Amino acid sequence: MNTIINLIDYFENSLKLIQLKFEEFSVRHSLTFIADEKQVNLYFSNDILFSKLTPAFGHLESSLCIESKLDVYVLDEKCVPISFLSPPWIYDVSEGINDVWINDDSKLKILHQPAKNTLIMLNLLSNKAIYWVKSGHQIPYYESSAPLRPILHWWMSSMGSQLLHAAAVGLNNTGILLVGKGGSGKSNTAISCLNSNLYYTADDYSLLSFNPYPTAFSLYATGKLLFEDVHRYPFLNDVQSKEADDGLQDEKALFFLYPKLQEKLLKSFLIKAVFIPKVTRSEFPKITPISSSKAYLALAPSTIFQMHGEKERTHDNIVKLLKEVPSFLFELSEEPIKNTDAIFKFLTGK
Repeated sequence: MNTIINLIDYFENSLKLIQLKFEEFSVRHSLTFIADEKQVNLYFSNDILFSKLTPAFGHLESSLCIESKLDVYVLDEKCVPISFLSPPWIYDVSEGINDVWINDDSKLKILHQPAKNTLIMLNLLSNKAIYWVKSGHQIPYYESSAPLRPILHWWMSSMGSQLLHAAAVGLNNTGILLVGKGGSGKSNTAISCLNSNLYYTADDYSLLSFNPYPTAFSLYATGKLLFEDVHRYPFLNDVQSKEADDGLQDEKALFFLYPKLQEKLLKSFLIKAVFIPKVTRSEFPKITPISSSKAYLALAPSTIFQMHGEKERTHDNIVKLLKEVPSFLFELSEEPIKNTDAIFKFLTGK
């Protein structure tokens, strides 16, 4: 108990120091967005961090003020050196450790990533969070595609929502989740919906809530594709952020869909089904019912692995979802338009 109390004190002392530094800024960099009737206020120490981490949230930006809200302070070493925060734990950067859980309970989350020069903290008693990174220039493209994911996962989970590793597409009142491991066709199918009668809610990460029915909410207006597939989607030419020669070969092309494609972005819908796509050489797509246990294997492992903590709650939410909506194997056609047509017919019955 003393350890927890000391860590909470450490968080609060760090927050006070950071807030004092932020008050010195003549130019304020901030953004407020709302997802699933929950408000998140982001405060940045400089324009580099702001430009790296806010484009994904642009479609959710709001000037409203609601009761459920989280304040996140995003800063780098130029604002407050890590030595000023004086972490009360021992770590060795030379060991190349990615994730060090300092604390993971219902009151306080602290995730230290020495190899990434990142410190992430959330106080669930005060709904305040700190995201410290050594330099905004070191933030990788995949962090820009799904910014602040650990903090948002922890906080949304505490508020009854669940972040899933799933794409989401649909119509104004109903839609489907697309789940599966990398290479299953999930992202390509979701991106194809931007050029169809369907709307796009998410690529990699969807927010799930039971209101009381299973509902998908958008969190990030981004998409990613293998560079070798980009030429198949010319309508994305104006929204591509990352080019093939920007980095390593195993990285993907990144697209910021807002504001250029805002008319195709859907903030939420009731979930009608979970689809597990499978790449085939078929001329026509095929939709076949499968068991919830098979759907669980397609959705749960990657979600639990990628979300950092709250494993039991994540498991319970996925089981609840798959009990309430049916699951289907979605054998894909080689022609994207036939896949989007199949989803449209499934949702409309036409």
